[in-house]
Amino acid sequence: MTQRCTAEAGFTLIELMVAGAILTVVISQAMAVFIVQQQNFITQARVLDIQEDARLVAEMMILDTRMAGFMVPVRVGAASIDGGTGGSDTFCVSAASVINDSVLAGTTGRFDRASLSALLGGSQSTVALVSADMDIDGDGTPDFTVDKGIIISGDTQSHCARITAVTSGSVTFTPATPAGLSIAITGARAGPALIYEVSGSGLRRNNLLISSQIEDIQVEFAVDSNDNGQIESSEFPVHDLNGFDTGLIRGIQVSVLARVATEDPDFIGVGRQAVANRTASGTSDGFRRRLVTVISVPRNLQ
Repeated sequence: MTQRCTAEAGFTLIELMVAGAILTVVISQAMAVFIVQQQNFITQARVLDIQEDARLVAEMMILDTRMAGFMVPVRVGAASIDGGTGGSDTFCVSAASVINDSVLAGTTGRFDRASLSALLGGSQSTVALVSADMDIDGDGTPDFTVDKGIIISGDTQSHCARITAVTSGSVTFTPATPAGLSIAITGARAGPALIYEVSGSGLRRNNLLISSQIEDIQVEFAVDSNDNGQIESSEFPVHDLNGFDTGLIRGIQVSVLARVATEDPDFIGVGRQAVANRTASGTSDGFRRRLVTVISVPRNLQ
């Protein structure tokens, strides 16, 4: 007698629905883990990017700083504008690239030109120079050009600015000199420079954008004001060089703060941290930041 099989192989509709629900849960959880991992990867990539950016900018600034004072009077080797507790500093170092290699073999000392022909006071944006010696190395090529930096310095006062116009014996610049500045003719000099400025678009060097991720630069000086060969507590950090002999600078510390371009809603930070004499922002803004600090001994300023 043959037995009839009434059951057939396969799944019921309920079993398929249960399996589908389980598969949906598994896939959704896997996607959630993948999304979190992807976000973490992007975040870490952005942080590494700004850290590398800050490091490269700091190295560039230090390389320029090491050449500060090369073949020009020591007093025009370096200068800065202190941003105080609420702003970024502006930093100038003499531009070694303006010195023509072909004239170096024929000189026995520093090129001592670009003297002032009139006193430079406070709240001024033009300096009068002796037009006949505005060519620092005498190679026939103008050394003061638009959008480059300029350092103007006397015995114990200096100004760091960016050139906006040049005429015979006159250089116009921005920002204007601070109130109370007074640089007399005697012994005063001007020098072509590299200028670092932070604006809303990022960090500029000679008005060329070099990084849109740099939020702040701070410059601090070690000045051996009593010239005893030691840096004492009152001699570092110096934030404003006005009142100091720049020929006694023995160290320059540069701090570069970089910030990611986009806010991270999941990041609970403390906002912009305090750097040098600039205070912290005090509020969390969701932006990740990295700080790089380096120090240089400017041999050409000694």
